[in-house]
Amino acid sequence: MSLMAAEAAGLDEQTLAAARRRSRLVLFLGVALGSTGQIAAITVATIVGQDLLGSPALAGAPGATVVLGAATGAIALSSLMARRGRREG
Repeated sequence: MSLMAAEAAGLDEQTLAAARRRSRLVLFLGVALGSTGQIAAITVATIVGQDLLGSPALAGAPGATVVLGAATGAIALSSLMARRGRREG
């Protein structure tokens, strides 16, 4: 929140500092949970892939698909943001 927005909302320095700390904590916890979930999903997908495909050589196919999909999405979103700016991306 910018200083002008804080003044318009009637927040003092202590309230603003507390809101910033809370926002950082929530952001940190959200990223930590999301990263943990993604790691767990890729690990489970590898185990299930080996079981379903019956070959240890193909066990990495689900994980590779996840990485390929993330890379493709990153390329598409970065192209969109290059054209339209960060607000719409």
